[in-house]
Amino acid sequence: SLVIAAVGQEPELSCLEPGPALERTAQGLVAVDPETCVTSDPRVFAAGDVTPAERTVTAALASGLRAAWGIDRALRGAGAADRRPPPPRPRPTRRRFGVSVAVERRRRAPEALAETRAKGFDEVAAVLSERDAVAEARRCLLCGTCGNCRACIDTFGCPALQLRDGVVSIDPALCSGCGVCVPLCPDGAIREIPR
Repeated sequence: SLVIAAVGQEPELSCLEPGPALERTAQGLVAVDPETCVTSDPRVFAAGDVTPAERTVTAALASGLRAAWGIDRALRGAGAADRRPPPPRPRPTRRRFGVSVAVERRRRAPEALAETRAKGFDEVAAVLSERDAVAEARRCLLCGTCGNCRACIDTFGCPALQLRDGVVSIDPALCSGCGVCVPLCPDGAIREIPR
């Protein structure tokens, strides 16, 4: 039989060693410019778990999109790359339906200490308390409509779809009501409204 110990995940940075020496953070991760994801070497961009960003799938995807924008900016220049704004960066507050909503920190389930994990077969991660589970669900429900993925803008290119203050909106004066953007929205935030 084979036992594979998998008590956590860390990025494997040894692949960076033969390349240019990149500036690191105190935690040993790759230091990047938060705007463009460029490293200390202007030819190298980094995103996701190798950077000090929040370690979630959505944060990794967002930093990858920001790095792609940074690469586009480095290769084609700001004039061409900035025709579309970069992916929004996380902010402590967001505007939702004209109201400023505080973005709360993510609740994490308590975990067993590393020293005790190897000594038995107890669960490593416990469950959230009821209070924390409700707070985490409320935090996630803030994205119940437009998640600002910009799929509608990036894949359709309709002039009625605009990004204002980091929020996607539809200009009714420019919208022809064709409905082509409706199936493009992965969150179902765009819906046809009968008149």
